[in-house]
Amino acid sequence: MEAWAAAYLGQTPRDKPTTVDDDLAGQFKKMGVTITATPADEATIEIHPANEPAIAAWLECETSWRTAATMAGLIYIGLDYVACRLVLDDLGSPKGTFADLRHMERAALPLLNKRDE
Repeated sequence: MEAWAAAYLGQTPRDKPTTVDDDLAGQFKKMGVTITATPADEATIEIHPANEPAIAAWLECETSWRTAATMAGLIYIGLDYVACRLVLDDLGSPKGTFADLRHMERAALPLLNKRDE
């Protein structure tokens, strides 16, 4: 999630694959996912087929963030659920995908709202 948030905020090139390091593997482990990288292909992360609908929905909804402009800068409030529901319907997402999307949203919000001090 941290790699996605950094790319979303323009902190890393979106077309550059993310290298699987100990930090990224640890983030996935917290979500219950174990990833392993081989030296020849360490930038590739396989998505389990059961998670493909949630990942597809996440990537399609990434422009549907509700934000607020403050003196401290832009604050991410959360996803626009109405817009996301339209995306889920359009994708024909299976039941439970919206719950997955909200889970990813909760993980992304602290990263998107992280401020350099």
